[in-house]
Amino acid sequence: MRRRALYLAPVALLFALALLVRANGRIPYTDLHWVADGDQARYLAMATHPFSTDALVREPPFCWRILVPLVVYILPLPAPTGFWLLTVLALAVATLALEWFLLGLGLPPAAASAGGFAFVLLGPAVGFTLWDYMLVDPAAFALLALALGAAAHRRGPLLLATLLLFAATKETALIGAAFGVFWAFEKRDWKLLRWGAGGLVGVIGVIFLIRLAIPANAPYSYLTEMQNIHAKYTPTWSAFEQQTILSGTVDAWNILLPLPSCR
Repeated sequence: MRRRALYLAPVALLFALALLVRANGRIPYTDLHWVADGDQARYLAMATHPFSTDALVREPPFCWRILVPLVVYILPLPAPTGFWLLTVLALAVATLALEWFLLGLGLPPAAASAGGFAFVLLGPAVGFTLWDYMLVDPAAFALLALALGAAAHRRGPLLLATLLLFAATKETALIGAAFGVFWAFEKRDWKLLRWGAGGLVGVIGVIFLIRLAIPANAPYSYLTEMQNIHAKYTPTWSAFEQQTILSGTVDAWNILLPLPSCR
C-alpha cells in the first residue's frame, strides 16, 4: 500500500495542477493572435470534421497525426472538453509509465517516484500542455514512456502494440521503436529483439500508409520546416543555437534545476 501511494503521489500532484490551470485560464485567448494560427487549430479542425478537405484538416504534418483527433471526434463531448480529458489522462499514464520504466532500469521505488514528480513539474512538457491542451503531444509522451517501459521490462507484445498506436499519434514513434531495438540488442534478448524489429517495421509501415491514405495539401519535409522556423523566429543561427540551449536547460527544468546539487 505504501509503495502504491508512492507511485500515485505524482499523479495526484498532476491532477491538482490540471484543476489549477483549468480554473485560472487555458487557451483560446481571443487577444492572442497566434492561438488561431497554432498547432491546436489544426487538431481542433481534425477533431470536428476529420473527413473534410478543409485546409486545416489537410495541412502537413498535422494531418497525419490522426489518433487523438479521431478519439476526440468519437467522444460524446464538445471537442475542447474531449481534448482536455485526454490530455490529463495521457499525462497521468505518461507519469505512471515513466515510473515503470525507471523501475525497469533498476532504480529503487523512491527514485522512480522522484522521476514521476520531475516529469509532472517539467514546465514545457506538462505545464504547457495543460494550458495548450488541444495537442497530440501528451498522448505521444504516454505512448513513448509506455514503449520504453515495455522494452525495459521485456514485454514484447505490449511494445509492439504501443508502437503501432504511437505511429498513428506522432512520427516520434520512431524514437520508441529505435530504443526497443537497441535495448533488446544490448541485453542480448533475441526474442524481444524480434518484437522490437517488428515494431520498427510496423511504425514505418503505419506512417507510410497514413501518408498514402491522407494526401496533404502541400509538400512537407522536416528540413524545410526547420529552415522556416529559423527564418521566422531567429535572425541568426547563433541566436537560434542560444535559444535551443536555453530551452533545453534552464527553461526546461526551471525550479528543478537546483536539485542535482542537493544531497
